[in-house]
Amino acid sequence: YQRRVHGSRMNQPFLANAYNAIYGGAPSGQVMGYPDLNSLQKLPALFVRQKVDMAEILADMAGGAIGGIGGEALTNVEISNTYNVSLTQEDMKSNRKWLWAKEESDACARMVCKGRRAFKLKVGTPVPGKKDTMEERLGLVSSDDVVPVVALERPCFCCLANMTVRDINGRELGVIEESCCNLCPLCPVTLDFKIAGQETYKLTGSPGCYINLCMNCPCRDAFVFEAKKNDGDTPIGEVRNIPNGFCKMCFTSADDYEITFHQSATPDERGLLLAACFFLDYSFFESKNDDSNQKIGGAVGDGFRQAV
Repeated sequence: YQRRVHGSRMNQPFLANAYNAIYGGAPSGQVMGYPDLNSLQKLPALFVRQKVDMAEILADMAGGAIGGIGGEALTNVEISNTYNVSLTQEDMKSNRKWLWAKEESDACARMVCKGRRAFKLKVGTPVPGKKDTMEERLGLVSSDDVVPVVALERPCFCCLANMTVRDINGRELGVIEESCCNLCPLCPVTLDFKIAGQETYKLTGSPGCYINLCMNCPCRDAFVFEAKKNDGDTPIGEVRNIPNGFCKMCFTSADDYEITFHQSATPDERGLLLAACFFLDYSFFESKNDDSNQKIGGAVGDGFRQAV
């Protein structure tokens, strides 16, 4: 991505203009107007929306129409996740993104390990020429199409997950780990933020059993996960999983999130909180409705096959 950024002769990208219009000027340290961690310093909040992968639904429709072993193989197609990161809730609802996030993972791992799979995720700027393309709408873009503000890496896990967070220069911001209390579904979900040379922060939310029971309910309140320093009194911010409508909640695994930053939070802390949003999505919400797209596409495909 460094070669792409420094080698491009493009003007300032469209997302820098959006930031400047709202917050009055580009932060220092940016490369050719691309956001970095300092870009997060003025932001009160970010909104994250996981995109529904049309390629998965089309593959499921084809599998339902074909039937048999070949059709079953098609209905198990799993596309790597893509997310839009917006500056306001109105931008999120209108699918206007400030940052982009794209997963890099193995296709077999996605189908077999589901939400426990190993992956890398870049959260940053779409490279020149990669906005509003057919590949983006189908969810087929590559992580190489993203110039990252933060880069996340999580290995495959059995019990408790952990994720390493780095900035655009490869500097490690910290490690996010699940607490042992997450093994008990009655205990609040807890994540530990471990930063080299600094204290450990904690992010806590609702008990796992409550999340599993209510995550598909369209009329529920938002799940709130609050990050604080170890003293328990100094807040860093919050991550909220927001209800996003009956159809998405009942028939897809796509979720919406609101990330709010406390005004005293540093750029590194804000970067870790942004990373924690994706950690929560993969660890606790990715397996929601695993077969939903198969049900939608398969039903349409079966209907077409029977009609023929």
